[in-house]
Amino acid sequence: MERGHLANAHAELVNIHHAIKRFRVANPSGAGSDTGGNAADTATEAGLQQFVANLRLENTVEDKYRISATMPNAAANRRYNLLAIPREHTGYTLAIWMSSAGEAYRCRSISAAQAYQTTGNCEIIQ
Repeated sequence: MERGHLANAHAELVNIHHAIKRFRVANPSGAGSDTGGNAADTATEAGLQQFVANLRLENTVEDKYRISATMPNAAANRRYNLLAIPREHTGYTLAIWMSSAGEAYRCRSISAAQAYQTTGNCEIIQ
């Protein structure tokens, strides 16, 4: 059951990744308006986090996972990581993260996903 929900979380990260890419193509500076007409900025970590928070998530994913975005290097503001970690009430242990290059990793622990590991407890999703 958990693996099925994790697959849904992965699909949601793919959708978010594509939304960020579309926004950045339409707004090369990283600032503009999102599809709801709200001011948006994906050039800063705070702006990217708000952009992701404003996206409508599929209900079962939102109920089971916390989705977040970070920028690993503020100087290279085009790079980001997306993270889906299970909410405590689920009792789930698997998590997933995706880089701005579109590579996604399934992790056997939340801490491995939060560390954006690419080996060991995390494996790339083919």
